[in-house]
Amino acid sequence: MKDLIREKRQELGLTYEQLGNLVGVGKSTVRKWETGMIENMRRDNIISLAKALHISPSLLMGWTINENADKYSKEEEKHIEDLRKLNDLGKHKVISYTKDLLDNYKYNNHLAPIAAHDDNLSEEEKENMNNIINKFLKDRL
Repeated sequence: MKDLIREKRQELGLTYEQLGNLVGVGKSTVRKWETGMIENMRRDNIISLAKALHISPSLLMGWTINENADKYSKEEEKHIEDLRKLNDLGKHKVISYTKDLLDNYKYNNHLAPIAAHDDNLSEEEKENMNNIINKFLKDRL
């Protein structure tokens, strides 16, 4: 925990005093958390510190947020850290972009089976299928 606090504080460019002010404690308390002189933090301090450092309180407590967290690659972990550093507008843009990518992925995967199985359809059924696909495309674009 102590290494995490120091790393996050430094990453955010905060001094002991600045972080202490955000949490509502003195700079010496922050220093003691980082050096391990204080190991048991009050619950309200854990919550305030987590907010100030932009991390989950569970990380400060040494808990794994996600049972698959240890399976994340270093690159995925870096992306998550970078996302946490963004302001609300930046986070919204990343989330929107990700949703668009996922929607396109779903869209592309759903079209292939439809188009691949039209050989046994009557002309009327093919026309109906084409109309459905065209309407789908028009709604998506």
